[in-house]
Amino acid sequence: MTLRRRGPARLIPGTWTERDLLASAHADFAAFTNELRARLRPAGAQPVERGDILVFGKGLGAGTSLDRAALALASSGIGGIVAATVDRAFRDACLHAGLPLLLVPNPLAAIGDGDDLTVDFAAGTVEDVTRRRVLVATPLASAELRLVRVAPSLAWYGITPGPTDPDVVETVTVAPNDY
Repeated sequence: MTLRRRGPARLIPGTWTERDLLASAHADFAAFTNELRARLRPAGAQPVERGDILVFGKGLGAGTSLDRAALALASSGIGGIVAATVDRAFRDACLHAGLPLLLVPNPLAAIGDGDDLTVDFAAGTVEDVTRRRVLVATPLASAELRLVRVAPSLAWYGITPGPTDPDVVETVTVAPNDY
């Protein structure tokens, strides 16, 4: 199975713990998602948009094991996440929400804001087309790729998944209780 996403890099400097991501949680999930997208970028910077690849440093999602932040990121339609380190529970929540991510050493130094990225989650590569370099990461396992493609958690929450991926060669249909 292949899972590739292409989009502009949006650098998110600093450490984003789950508490930081959830700082302004609303009862209205759509309002929370929109506010989170706005909070991720400094004032005056290009906002986070559908299809963007978010690039984080260390400690992404550290904190509690709530899935609300991962669901908000996934429902905002971003193409994926590249990070230096990610809390294990947050990583699992992202995958269950249909949001693929790769761990790359020091991505904030290697990737520029707005660079054109092609991320192959199955091969474990991040191609920075702008800078003409390829960063290597540990690829997602086959079961994780299927989980991202199915994204059952989003249906349970009534959330529409992010962008569809035209590069998927295998489509797997799984009912929520099948895994």
